[in-house]
Amino acid sequence: MANILESILQSTKYYAPESWVPGKSEEIARLINLCARDGNEAALIITHMICDSNGFRHTVETGGADQFYTPYYGRGYIKLTWRGNYQEASRDLCEEDLIHNPDIINSSVEWCTRVSLWYWEKRVRPVLDRSVDKSFHFVAKTFNPEAERDSDYGSERYEVYCQAARMLGVKSLMSYH
Repeated sequence: MANILESILQSTKYYAPESWVPGKSEEIARLINLCARDGNEAALIITHMICDSNGFRHTVETGGADQFYTPYYGRGYIKLTWRGNYQEASRDLCEEDLIHNPDIINSSVEWCTRVSLWYWEKRVRPVLDRSVDKSFHFVAKTFNPEAERDSDYGSERYEVYCQAARMLGVKSLMSYH
């Protein structure tokens, strides 16, 4: 899957060859394979990781320490925010104290990926599982409730999702709405 992950990224506007580190895709792909229940979920995860991190380049939320929820501003490929999420992720991942050392998330590809997948499993998957609406737009709104007002937010992500799903061999793509 590492080669497919790189191909997905290269097919998007988010790809920047100068910032892509050898071995990065192997670690990300390995952890996604452990988390995703099927190819469609893997495509959704990859899409949001690529879009939220600007092609796996930005692991810290733009504005960082200027945010009002310092020091628990967004970190990871899918941004972890707020003290409660840091505390729960720290407890569930059982290795590091993210409350007292939140920057550990940015210390490695593994940590960025693990925290992102923790967020997916704890915050996104349960909402998706409970919903009758399995549209891509619905998933996008779990990340950003303002997605309704920002048409580019969802439509750009949907293009990445369609590309990722096709490359992963997903036969039945989610509709946008």
